[in-house]
Amino acid sequence: YHPMQRPREMTRAITSAKMERMFAKPLVGNFGNGHQDAVYRTAICRKSLLPLLSGCADGQIKLWDLPTRTCVSTVNAHTQAVNGLVFGLDQDFYSCSQDGAVRRFSIPGVLSSSSADATVVDSSSSS
Repeated sequence: YHPMQRPREMTRAITSAKMERMFAKPLVGNFGNGHQDAVYRTAICRKSLLPLLSGCADGQIKLWDLPTRTCVSTVNAHTQAVNGLVFGLDQDFYSCSQDGAVRRFSIPGVLSSSSADATVVDSSSSS
């Protein structure tokens, strides 16, 4: 038994964990056909793992299925960059953008509609 054995093993374990994180791909980069522009915001639902939202600089919001890493739906929500995404209490989410609009979307509406812009439940802009 060496008196420095435990601290040495701890240092090796921490270095190993840092190396794994350093060479890991970013989360959104692991998804197949992602955004064409920079991703500014992400949101995860606290009730289930299915919806992961990502909003990007061109105003698109994508709904992702985490286990399969596939894009379930794409919403052309805004004309400018998405600044905020948050899930509501029910099956809805809210987004805000640099264009001054705050919009509420229904997740079942986004999933069932071929025209995602028609799923806007409430749209208002600052006055």
